[in-house]
Amino acid sequence: EGPFGKSVTKVMRSSSNPPVLNRTMEFVSLLHAQELHDQTGFIIVTRAVTTPKDKQKQKQTTSSSVLQSEILLGVNLIRPIDGDPNRCLMINVTQIRSPMIPMIMANRIGTSAAANFIKDLRTALS
Repeated sequence: EGPFGKSVTKVMRSSSNPPVLNRTMEFVSLLHAQELHDQTGFIIVTRAVTTPKDKQKQKQTTSSSVLQSEILLGVNLIRPIDGDPNRCLMINVTQIRSPMIPMIMANRIGTSAAANFIKDLRTALS
């Protein structure tokens, strides 16, 4: 319990190796998750953050194989489905900024990443 009810707030660091790019995309985000006020599900909000260490690292590795990317804003809404305790409705909206990736490739990667996210969730929960 905290000022926002039952919640968790943390800084996350993650990386991804999208197909076609020979570089790693690295993300640093602030995540806040809490139960909805009416207790009918959960909301998870993610926002990009940059620490002084990350800024220094970015200056030193501009030509490296790591792309500093940002999840500008991410929102996940998770609600149970009435009458089925093993299923839920999940709405996921994410806005990402990644330098040096053409828009056509970003759209392809985004679609592929969304499909893989659902596939990985199903695998993890089965």
